[in-house]
Amino acid sequence: MVLSTPIAQVIGKRKRPDTAAQRRAIQIITGSYERVLHGFTAIIQAYADPKVEFSDDFLFNAHSTSIRSLAVSPPSSGKRILATGSSDEQINLYQLQTTAFNTNAAKKRKSWTGLTLESEPRSKDSIRHRELGSLTHHTLTVTALSFPSHSKLLSSSLDDTIAITRTRDWTQFATLKAPEHKQHGRPSGYTGDGSLGVNDFAVHPSRRLAISVRQGERCMRLWNLVTGAKAGVLDFDRRTLAKLNGGKKDLGWREGEGRKIVWRDDGQQFAIAFERGVLLFGLDCIVQGYFALDGRKKVGQIRYLPSMSEDNATAEQDLGASDAVDGVTQTRSILALSSEDGRLLFLDALVRADTDVGDANFAASDDQGPRSIALLCELEVPYDGPRTRIKDFMVVPEPAPGDLGAWLHIIAACSDGRVHLLHLQSSDVKCPSIQPVANGMNSNTSGSAEQITNGPVRKVGTLLGTYETGHRITCLTAFTLDGN
Repeated sequence: MVLSTPIAQVIGKRKRPDTAAQRRAIQIITGSYERVLHGFTAIIQAYADPKVEFSDDFLFNAHSTSIRSLAVSPPSSGKRILATGSSDEQINLYQLQTTAFNTNAAKKRKSWTGLTLESEPRSKDSIRHRELGSLTHHTLTVTALSFPSHSKLLSSSLDDTIAITRTRDWTQFATLKAPEHKQHGRPSGYTGDGSLGVNDFAVHPSRRLAISVRQGERCMRLWNLVTGAKAGVLDFDRRTLAKLNGGKKDLGWREGEGRKIVWRDDGQQFAIAFERGVLLFGLDCIVQGYFALDGRKKVGQIRYLPSMSEDNATAEQDLGASDAVDGVTQTRSILALSSEDGRLLFLDALVRADTDVGDANFAASDDQGPRSIALLCELEVPYDGPRTRIKDFMVVPEPAPGDLGAWLHIIAACSDGRVHLLHLQSSDVKCPSIQPVANGMNSNTSGSAEQITNGPVRKVGTLLGTYETGHRITCLTAFTLDGN
């Protein structure tokens, strides 16, 4: 029997699965106390049953002393710039590629574990990475680096300055210098010059305002980036600082200083991390809420979960939604916080547009002042033996194909040299919805604030893989290798 119509036209051609669309590559870069700058790629193979493969990209001594900070610029003309800061007072600059390495070449590449840096030959794929030079704008340890745009680089140091550098010719065209201050609770035997340096800074998404926190100061400084001058100084409330330190009123030296600071994507809220807690501020610099760690645990790093793309409505509702209560618009966001016992805590950071409208996610307080914000869930990194500190972490969002929703890839770097790649869906950390009640307060569908804060904490996240660097990690950065 002869068919007049080809079989392929009758039953249809069998389509091969698009493995390239299901494969994602993330560039991970770590700095360490051993002066080693280590870059490796994590290739995630699939979404339904995700698997990850790690391959080394570069490994060398970038500085003469320990590396303290890392920053990667936004993509520009298919290139990214990596800046590394160290206690040797220098800022090294490197050009990075934005596409993944050849997978076949990566599999043939030998592991660098246990080998000296000089004995390992340079890979052919690493030609795309090249060194640009060094900056010597500071005289002490570089503490923080930031690329607010591809044309500007901001750096802070223990010399009490924030340098603004133009990336076109790498010229320092502005310097923000804070005046000498009197440290609170400074020991009587201290013989320093009164300059303890900038701990961290954060640039507003509009790139017109910056906020910095310094050592030994219980305040934050606002900077006008348009004029390059100081915009104001705001002191931290002593009662609020006491809540972060377990009710302790007589704070010791450096106990009330800000350690980390970060802006939310929309620029309507920022968070400042202290030694044992975090404060949330609105755009008016008024404290909106606080969260204190239990016991004597310390905060490692804080980051807002990034908002997803506009074409993913489900992710947009999960990570950052806007609800209206009695005509008042309230924007929700989630703040991630790492602790020294190997946990990532996800907090419900709520911006209230009207101060007269409360929210049950803020636990009730006996006295006036900021209220404790709710703990939504937590993620624990695996450990063998004693728990290790999470020195730094990054959150890389990615919309998954089909109906799987949006995914969050979390890269956590621990002090024992391990880098854990974990993932969770955005619905796992969804904020409870807002509903008005008769007494003028708001309630949520998942329980009261006391139940969320003090009850059993929900565990989320799944471990994809662990990479052993062999060095004591101090900082980390990561971005998606998408070719942009």
